[in-house]
Parts: sequence; structure tokens; C-alpha cells
Amino acid sequence: RAPRMQQLFRRNSSSGSRAPLSEVCRRIVEDLKALASIENGDTSASKEELQRRRTACEDLQQQLQVVIGACAVDAAQGEVTESPSRVWSPSGTVKKKYLPQELRDFMTQLLTEDVPTLLVGSLDRLEFEARKAVLGAFSALIRIAPELGVEEQIEEYVMRQPHFFDLLVDGYSSLEIATHCGIMLRSCARQRVLVAAFLARP
Repeated sequence: RAPRMQQLFRRNSSSGSRAPLSEVCRRIVEDLKALASIENGDTSASKEELQRRRTACEDLQQQLQVVIGACAVDAAQGEVTESPSRVWSPSGTVKKKYLPQELRDFMTQLLTEDVPTLLVGSLDRLEFEARKAVLGAFSALIRIAPELGVEEQIEEYVMRQPHFFDLLVDGYSSLEIATHCGIMLRSCARQRVLVAAFLARP
């Protein structure tokens, strides 16, 4: 049987197909749990564990690229349209964009599964390219939130999860992820509700 990541790639690359966002979220959570099962820098990890971690890291990167593409907005109009449209994928095939309601449901699922905090908490376990994908997906989701009308959900999430901001601030003490945490905090600073939640931290 083909590896899981290759199977998903083939599904997502077929002409006109899209990955269901609920499945993307499920796989992100699954990959993050797999990464968390092996301590960072654990020299006693077996080859099988290290390979599992590498596979999870690669798959996570691919899922985050789907998120980045799903959050793409019409650069000319600067807004999300409610009607289906088509865009060219990197492979040259034509694919339908996700509708705003699909993105709203996806955002709700990400927050319910605690994905933002899990992603930040896993930064030091990720390889360089996967960290870049985290930044891209995080920035895209924060940027598109006001257009989707989910700012209130995000505000409620960060108020319930003050540890999210703590992880970003603490990340400054790590040379490997200090820049990444700084960029993510700056993305949050562009949203009024997130600034208020940050300043309200105990």
C-alpha cells in the first residue's frame, strides 16, 4: 500500500478535486500527536520512531499548504467571494476555491481541536520547511478571519487558552523558533481582538 502522504497527494492533485477541510484538520491533529509522541532531541528514539516523526512532519507541511491555498483571497478585490470560482493550481489543473462557509466551519474545527496551541507547541519539533508552512498557514488564517466573521470565535479561543500566547512569548527564549514566534505575534497584533486578549493575560 502506498504511504499515507502519497495517497493524499494523489487525491488532492486530481483535476478539479479538493481536499475536504475536515479531513485536513483531522490529519493536522494526527500529525501533531505523532510529533508530540517523540521528545525533541531524544537520542534513544528508534529508527522507526524517527521515520514516523519525519513522515508526520512532511505530511503536516502538506496539509498546511492546503490551508494556505484555501485561505487565498482575490488579490484584486481583497475579499472572499460567496460564489464558487476556479483557480490554477501549481500542477496546472483547475480547482474550485473553498466557499466562505467551508472556511468558517474549518476555522471552528481548528479551534475546537486546539490546533493553534498545538502548532505553536510543536514548532521546536518541526523541520525548517514545516515551520515556514506553520507561519504561512497561521498568517493566512489570521488575515482572513475578519472577512469570514469569525473574530469572536478566535477571541473566545485565546481567552480560554492563555497558554497560547504564553507559548509564543516563551518561544523568544529559543534561538531556533524565536523568529517564528515573533512573526506569529506580529500577525496577532494586526487584529484588535487579539491585542485586547493579549493585554488581558494574567
